[in-house]
Amino acid sequence: MTRAELYEMAKRLGIPGRSAMSKDQLVRAISKRWNDFGEPEAYVLSGLMPWEQEFYERFLKPDDEILIVGCGSGRDLIALLRAGYRVEGLEVAAQAATKARSMLAKAGLNARVTVGSIEDTSLVSKPFDVYIFSWFCYSYIPQAAARIDVLRKLRDHLLPGGRVLISYEPARTAPRLSCPPHGSRCGRPGALRCCCLSAGRTPDAA
Repeated sequence: MTRAELYEMAKRLGIPGRSAMSKDQLVRAISKRWNDFGEPEAYVLSGLMPWEQEFYERFLKPDDEILIVGCGSGRDLIALLRAGYRVEGLEVAAQAATKARSMLAKAGLNARVTVGSIEDTSLVSKPFDVYIFSWFCYSYIPQAAARIDVLRKLRDHLLPGGRVLISYEPARTAPRLSCPPHGSRCGRPGALRCCCLSAGRTPDAA
């Protein structure tokens, strides 16, 4: 991982001394950062954001089986379960995953929540129709090559007609990221892009 990539990732996390971090330190920092995210119960039960609602309505089908990558404390997991979808969660931060299971129980819902990184596809319990990278989660996989590799691996874990849905921040310097023609831009111009990826396509530079 290059110094520039470590710096940019750590900058997103608000970590001082960014240039001195190793990749392992960065991964641990990411886990720690997301352990505390979305802690208030009101937030977890607040449902989908407007851009999420619009985006998912475009690409999800009623009978889809879905894995939410980076399900956090369960906000979008609970919202999609309440909407009638069959959903599981994968979360790198163990504390956040525990919170998600607790909130599922309080909401009277049941879903499998696995602790681990999507980079380890052995954690994927079965093929899915849809993989949703929750709110900017894709951008927190360190290193562009690793992100592309994850998408290639997921291609082998997609059911026929399957989709991978991601949201991410466009590059703030050179325009390395762009949506495919069938993607959609949501929210403030330049603030967020959402894409439905078909096999072999990625938002990272080739």
